[in-house]
Amino acid sequence: MRRALSVLLALAWVPGILGAATQDLGRLPDWARKAVEASRSVPAPPDAEAWVLLDRTEVAYTGDGEIRVHRYRVVQVLGERGTDEAVYLLSGTGAATSKVKKLKGWNLRPDGELVKLDKDDVASSEGEVDGQGSYSTTTYTAGVLPRAAKGSYLAFESLEVRQEPLGPLDVLSPMEDVPVLSWQCAAAKREGWFNDLKAVDLHLDLAHFEDWGLHPLTAPGSVEVRDVPAAPKAEPFRPDGFDLWPRVQVRFLDPASAPKYPDWTSWNGLAAFTARAFPAEDGAGLPGPASAGTAKTRLEDALSWMDRHLQYRQVYLSPSRGWVPEQVAETSRKRFGDCKDFAAYFLALARRAGLQGAPVLARINGGHMAPTLPPGVGFNHAIAAVRLETSLGLPAEVVTPAGRFLLVDPTDHFTPLGWLGTQHRGKWLMICLPDQAVWVQAPEGAIRQDGLDLAFQGKMDATRVLGGTLRLSEVQNAADLRRKATEETGKDLLEALRSVLGLPTGATCELVRHSDAFDLEKPFEVELRISVPDAMNVDSEEYDLDLPGFPGIPSRPTVNGRPRHYPLEKDADLRWTYQATIEMPREVSPLSPSLKLSTGLRDIDWTAQATGSKVTCSLRMVLKEACFGPQSLEAGVKAFTADRAAVLKLHQDGLAFKIQP
Repeated sequence: MRRALSVLLALAWVPGILGAATQDLGRLPDWARKAVEASRSVPAPPDAEAWVLLDRTEVAYTGDGEIRVHRYRVVQVLGERGTDEAVYLLSGTGAATSKVKKLKGWNLRPDGELVKLDKDDVASSEGEVDGQGSYSTTTYTAGVLPRAAKGSYLAFESLEVRQEPLGPLDVLSPMEDVPVLSWQCAAAKREGWFNDLKAVDLHLDLAHFEDWGLHPLTAPGSVEVRDVPAAPKAEPFRPDGFDLWPRVQVRFLDPASAPKYPDWTSWNGLAAFTARAFPAEDGAGLPGPASAGTAKTRLEDALSWMDRHLQYRQVYLSPSRGWVPEQVAETSRKRFGDCKDFAAYFLALARRAGLQGAPVLARINGGHMAPTLPPGVGFNHAIAAVRLETSLGLPAEVVTPAGRFLLVDPTDHFTPLGWLGTQHRGKWLMICLPDQAVWVQAPEGAIRQDGLDLAFQGKMDATRVLGGTLRLSEVQNAADLRRKATEETGKDLLEALRSVLGLPTGATCELVRHSDAFDLEKPFEVELRISVPDAMNVDSEEYDLDLPGFPGIPSRPTVNGRPRHYPLEKDADLRWTYQATIEMPREVSPLSPSLKLSTGLRDIDWTAQATGSKVTCSLRMVLKEACFGPQSLEAGVKAFTADRAAVLKLHQDGLAFKIQP
C-alpha cells in the first residue's frame, strides 16, 4: 500500500483558478449528467467538503468463477478539501485474476472547462514484501483527475474483471468519509453464446444498515440507499468495521464452479473446499520430533518444535493460493509460513504421531463470525483441530456432534498446548470436515488471561530524577515481548519495553537480562536499569509521582464533547500488578493509603505506606470486557467516562504523597 500511496503523491495536482463560465452538463457522459440534474432539487449536505451524487456498482457473473465489476461515480466538490475525491483507486489480487479493463474520468470545472483522465494520470503498482517479511500480491491502479477545484463535478467509470481465489463473491459498502446521495448495487448473470448459467442463483446479503438508520430499497438483484451520511470521525473504543459498517455481499451460486471454488450455498461448501485445500500428508520425512510417549506428549513436542524452528510470515490473499496452504515440505524448506501453512504443518506432524485432524477457520483481531451469518467472506485466520477418541484433560477440547476435538493455534508460539490466546475469546470457529462445517465457540476456560507484573525499586533524588531497577514479568504474550525477544533484534525488544513503560525521550533504559521466551511454563521475565527525569511534580506540600510502567489513563469516550456515534467495545485482555519501593528526598505520608475502585470496565485495589522517606505501594488491576451497541450509547459513554474517572483518581490520589515538616 505504501507504494500505491507514493504513486498518488507523484500524481498530485494543483487546483485551478475559478472562473465564471457556465458549466455545460451535456459535456459529461449521459449517466453522469442525469445524476447531476437529479441532485439539483436536493439541498447539499451542510459542512460537507464533497458530495457523492451517484455511486453505482454493477456486478455481472460470466461463468467459471469470473465476475465483471462496472462502476459509475459522480462527485460534486463543495470545498477545497473536497478535491481529494479526484483520486480514484482500484485494488485486486493481481496477475491474471484481477484486471482493470477500463478507467475513464471527467472533471467538469466551475469555469466550464472539461478535463478528461489521460493515460499519464493513471498509474499501477504491484505487491511487495514489507519490512516484517509479509508478502502481498495486491495490485493498485490509481487515477487522478487533474485540476480539480471547488465547484467541479468529477465522474469516473471503471470496469474490472476478477477471478478471485474464493470464487464469484463481492462485498460493497455505501459508507464513505463524505455523504452519498444515491448508492446503488446491481447484480446479474451475463449469459453468452457459450455460457449456460440457468443453474446459477444470486443472493444479496445485507448487514448493519439498520444500525445507521438507513432504509435500503431492494428489488431482485439490486439495492439502493439514499442520503447516506458521511462516516463519523474516528472515536476511541470503536468496534472493528466488520461488525460496524453497512455492507452488501453479492453471492453467485454456481454448481459448475465446484470443486475449483467453494459452494457458497451453505457453510458446508466452504468447509469442504477448505478440507480439500489442506494436504493430507502424514509428515514422513519432515523435520520435527519423533513420535513417542502419550498422545499429549507427542502433540506438545510437535508444537514446541514448531515454536522454535518455524517463523510466522503473513502472506495475503494471492491469485496462486489464496486460501490454499503451502505443501508442508516447502514450508519445511523455507522454515516460515503463514497461518494456513502452520496449520497444515501441525496437522501433518499430528498424523505422523497417529492422530487425525482438520483445518479450522477463525476471525481474530476484530469482528465476529457466527454460524447465523450468510455464507461468505470474513474469516482471516486458520488454526487446527485434532480429533480425540478420549479426553486429554485439556481446556481447549470441544465436544461436537462430529466428535471430540482439541483446538490448537500453531501460529501462537507462546500459548501452551491445550490453551488458546486471548484473540480467540468469545469467538466462533469453524472446523472444516470434508462433509460438513462444525461450528464451535472457543471455550472460555481455555483462554489464558494475559498479564503484566511490574516491580520497581529505586530512588528519587532532589532534582526529580528517578533511577532504579525494574523487573517485568509478562504472562502469556501480553505486550508482545516474547515475540520481540525471539523474532526481532535486541534493539526492537528495548524499544518495545520503552513503549510499554511509557518512558519519555530523555529517559535511559538498559536491558540487564531476560529469561527464555519459549519456557511457556513460566512468565517471560525482563530486568531493566532505568533513569527517568521529571518523574515527580512538586509543590510546597506534596510530591506527585509519575512511575514508569504505571497503567495509563484511558481515552475519553467522546471527542470534544460531541455526541457518540459508534458503539463502544473493549476486550478484557489484561491483568496488571505493580509493586514499588522508592526512597524519596524527604519524609512523606501517602495521601490515599488505600483505594478500592470498581467500574463496569475494571477493578482497582491500591495500597501505599511510608516509613520516613521510604515509600512502598502496591496495585492490582483487572480489566473487564465491555460492549455497548447502537441502542445503548448513552449508557456506554457513562460507563467509559466513569472508568476514566476511576483511573484518574488512582493517578491523582494514589500517587500523591504529603511532605512531612
